Amino acid sequence: MKLYAVIMAGGLGTRFWPLSRQTVPKQTLALFSEKTLIQETVDRVHTFIPREQIIIITNQFQIALLRSQLPVLPSENFIVEPYAKNTAPAIALGCLQVVSKNTDAVIVVLPADHLITGAFEKTITAAAQFAYTHESIVTVGVVPSRPETGYGYIYADRVEENFFKVKSFKEKPTLETAKKYLQEGNHYWNAGIFVFRPEVMIAEFKKFLPKMFSLFQEYVDSNAAHLTTLYSVIDAISIDYGIMEKSSLVYMTPAEFSWNDVGSWEEVALLNKKDAYSQFDGLFIDSTNCYVNAKKFVAVVGCSNLIIVDTPDALLVCEQSHAQDVKKVVEKIKGTHKELL
Repeated sequence: MKLYAVIMAGGLGTRFWPLSRQTVPKQTLALFSEKTLIQETVDRVHTFIPREQIIIITNQFQIALLRSQLPVLPSENFIVEPYAKNTAPAIALGCLQVVSKNTDAVIVVLPADHLITGAFEKTITAAAQFAYTHESIVTVGVVPSRPETGYGYIYADRVEENFFKVKSFKEKPTLETAKKYLQEGNHYWNAGIFVFRPEVMIAEFKKFLPKMFSLFQEYVDSNAAHLTTLYSVIDAISIDYGIMEKSSLVYMTPAEFSWNDVGSWEEVALLNKKDAYSQFDGLFIDSTNCYVNAKKFVAVVGCSNLIIVDTPDALLVCEQSHAQDVKKVVEKIKGTHKELL
């Protein structure tokens, strides 16, 4: 068995505007150390997966920057999607790439922009062994520490030590529902990490997304030509909705590492309070619970709960509780200030 990593690195990170842009997205930013999030992700998997077996899936706007940030990876290990069509097509491409290299493999699919510390290797290698010996897709669940409304949940029951049968996936809940999940137990945050043998996932594509599978099979038979044409006709669908929520082969293992999906500037603000790394040179006077990311000296006077992000061409000032709404700015300026996207 050879373990491959397929890292999904095509997101735009619209909630991290104005620092995150179409050509410089969230995963290419250094938010918690001197390394970018994608560099930290590759370093994390490279401790137990050879660089030749680490695959990056991205898009035409980001490929040049990712290649420059990840010079340790072979050039052929970067897959460029012509259009963003959510996670199911990206994972299908990753499966095809791995199968073309090795028929005795296990794939771990993971996002490029999460913050993870702790026993990541231990969790993933155990999941890989389970997926290899069972006809299963293993997802990673995080034991919730609070009634979080910004994450999806996994509802699962233990079937053997450290592995649970997934009963259902839950959408982002209301606060009351999240509190109920916490009280009931058996509910875990969905970390968006999946481990499986490629032939098992391909069989589920045949079963639940047959049209997409058929089109991808035509792509393979045409010797990898016409990818743009293929992407112009396939549906945009997530792997969660397209396969995971319908498959009877899904198991979950609890994460033995700390995890945060770094979903907004508010999360960055909270996490930086626990970390020595800072991108703020300035002064707070009579101000509390503010986060500043700027290249210039910034003085904050008499303010509370603000996020301030300064770039050469744009400035964001946001109340922390509205951090999820930053993506609305990107939607609003698409027709008026395209140069800021």
